[in-house]
Amino acid sequence: MVPRIVESLKSMHFETLAVAGSAPRATDAERPAHYTAGDDAKAKEIVAGIVADLGFAPVDTGPPHSGGILQQPDGPLFNHPFTEAQALAWISH
Repeated sequence: MVPRIVESLKSMHFETLAVAGSAPRATDAERPAHYTAGDDAKAKEIVAGIVADLGFAPVDTGPPHSGGILQQPDGPLFNHPFTEAQALAWISH
């Protein structure tokens, strides 16, 4: 069996991660984005559910190599407080 690996929950400083998902907001559109990257659609779906349960908007950044690089420390998405719409707009630019 080939392992299913998804990169997630690494693009936000741990102190922000602890509180950002539960911060009060007016609408779901204001949820902070949190990212997933992987090659297995089912595995990414499972991790996206966990991310959503934590109060974040799951945003798929693609396969592990290119999508994972976006999430690395000093990467363009690391520790930036984007909403889901802002993150999707940035990824699609």
